Amino acid sequence: MVELKVENYPAAAPSPERELLVAVLQRAILDYVGSGRLLSTDAGDWLFDESDHDFSFAWVCGHLGLEPDAVRLNLRRLRLGTKKDKAPLRVLRRCA
Repeated sequence: MVELKVENYPAAAPSPERELLVAVLQRAILDYVGSGRLLSTDAGDWLFDESDHDFSFAWVCGHLGLEPDAVRLNLRRLRLGTKKDKAPLRVLRRCA
């Protein structure tokens, strides 16, 4: 199983809204790397869409303090098997 570990510096205060966005991102990543073809395709469409409208991937990353391109790079590596399947996906870079 793939685990999403969000590491922000400084750590953001927990809130229900933040937890919801983390859950949305985690579900999309899990669907992308470990689900059937239909879910994986739909999740990939959302994860790699370049738009920045409300609730887009870039918007969610921005609200979580994550760098969308860093997340995408880790996802590509994970999908290609260059990372261990059970290793946590670590996203360390903050959005500028």
